Amino acid sequence: MKQYHEIVAEIRKQMYLRDWKTKDLAEATGYTVGTIRVMLTNPKKMSDKSLAKICEALQIKL
Repeated sequence: MKQYHEIVAEIRKQMYLRDWKTKDLAEATGYTVGTIRVMLTNPKKMSDKSLAKICEALQIKL
């Protein structure tokens, strides 16, 4: 499995490519904007389930 910083970098890259803001990712995953921000700034707080949900929304393979 990739390291947390690599996964977050890929999440941010995919958000950029889709022109998604934090709000868009929150809507796609059902999480709040605040929760998404916390997970992206401190990915170690992200559960495997949350990570999978975010990656699924952005079509990122783990």
